[in-house]
Amino acid sequence: MQAGERIAGLCELGLRTIIDGRERDREFDRQQQLVRQRHLLLRGELLRAPGDMYPRLDYLDQRIAELKHTIAVMRGNLQHYVEQAEQLLAATTATG
Repeated sequence: MQAGERIAGLCELGLRTIIDGRERDREFDRQQQLVRQRHLLLRGELLRAPGDMYPRLDYLDQRIAELKHTIAVMRGNLQHYVEQAEQLLAATTATG
């Protein structure tokens, strides 16, 4: 018997002891949500809200690397513009 089957069996056992129908439905939904979260975690995904998941870690790592590269390029460009502005300012003050 696999873990999922054991969980399903325990869920059924627990649900039969709840007499109130609404409470039983809430508990059933809660247990189903836990089983879905477990399956997602096994696949490397994390549930944020029903139907909404956080991005996978490998995707986030890739995006972080891309953004770090973009930041490095932008910092290089900014440094170049600052140097040009300083040269222009120095040339303007030297002649003025």
